[in-house]
Amino acid sequence: MTPVLFGLPAWLLTNNLLFGAGAALIGWWLPHLFLNLRYNARRTKLENQLADALTVMSAAISAGFGFLQAMRLAAEQMPSPISEELERVARLSSLGMPMDQALQQLAMRVQSYDYDITVTAMNIQLRRGGNLTRLLDTIAETIRQRIDLRGEIAAATAQARLSGWVLMLLPVVVAGIASVLNWEYMQRLFTTPRGQMILKLVVGWQLMGVLWIRQLLKLDI
Repeated sequence: MTPVLFGLPAWLLTNNLLFGAGAALIGWWLPHLFLNLRYNARRTKLENQLADALTVMSAAISAGFGFLQAMRLAAEQMPSPISEELERVARLSSLGMPMDQALQQLAMRVQSYDYDITVTAMNIQLRRGGNLTRLLDTIAETIRQRIDLRGEIAAATAQARLSGWVLMLLPVVVAGIASVLNWEYMQRLFTTPRGQMILKLVVGWQLMGVLWIRQLLKLDI
């Protein structure tokens, strides 16, 4: 539906099939972008809550709870969304699924490095035995250090990311102002072959610049 809402008006306004197709492509891409943003926001919440959940489980196991009971306790005490995920793991285990498989499904749903290493360490410890409390405390401390490091990197690169957004939005703002002040001049970009070629080059260079800046600022921690 969104490709039609974006593509049809663009085609009617510019009388150019290429621009209509480009607008339709943007209309198709925006919902995916929105879903990805929601997914990444939820994953970030889960990553930030993991260390506290492991601490709760460690304290419960030290108090004499079993692993499944400790997970249920963490699910009760922790906020959403990690409470929902822990409750789901505990419920699957209670219904007969092996705990290692239930934990592995958790890692597959979240798609996070922190959850991958946590689940792997838990499964190894549950199979071979050992000091599970110490393991959970160690993982929790490691995750907290990683979160602190990510925060420091985000603060250090904030100015560069802001510059990237400014460089990306400035041409759009200038083009919008110029269109309002002198539409007859700006419409040549959309109605003449030379203007369309220039517009394509500008959009292409702009996208390349944005991707380049994102790649420079992309750090895996």
